[in-house]
Amino acid sequence: MPLRFNIRVRGKTIQAISAEANKLEPDLKRRIDALGMETLGFVKSYISGHKKRSQAGDPPKLENAMEITFYPLGWGIGEIDKLNKEAPHWYWINFGVAQSGRRIPPSTKEFPKLHGQFQPNANGRFKKGGFPIFPQKAITAMNYIENTQAFINAQIPVLFNT
Repeated sequence: MPLRFNIRVRGKTIQAISAEANKLEPDLKRRIDALGMETLGFVKSYISGHKKRSQAGDPPKLENAMEITFYPLGWGIGEIDKLNKEAPHWYWINFGVAQSGRRIPPSTKEFPKLHGQFQPNANGRFKKGGFPIFPQKAITAMNYIENTQAFINAQIPVLFNT
């Protein structure tokens, strides 16, 4: 289920722009790749800056799973197979709903082995412990994909005017 964005500038697709760029301006491919690296930095900083809870010493799974892949006609960020493996919560964090359709995280009632212990100095993060947990609020959508798309849309005119 790859997510694809078609960007049109003056009625042209990015593929048509890339083909013309090879003829007109050899520097444009370098600038498109540089935009990819800027976008990767943006998405990682957006995710880390909009977290509701710190990760209390754990490695940032979602940010670390975000990588850039370069293609002959552009680039992509966040391979879905890798995200599903390394940060399976990516969909829920972005859209506010799990891929199963669930909005509120599971509780100890559904999964008896699911217990936690609230750590007062861990910014609201649950740690392993012996207390049952019963989440009652839905996870708020972070919309990092949509915000990244808006970032790219704002950078396209800059890309062609430099």
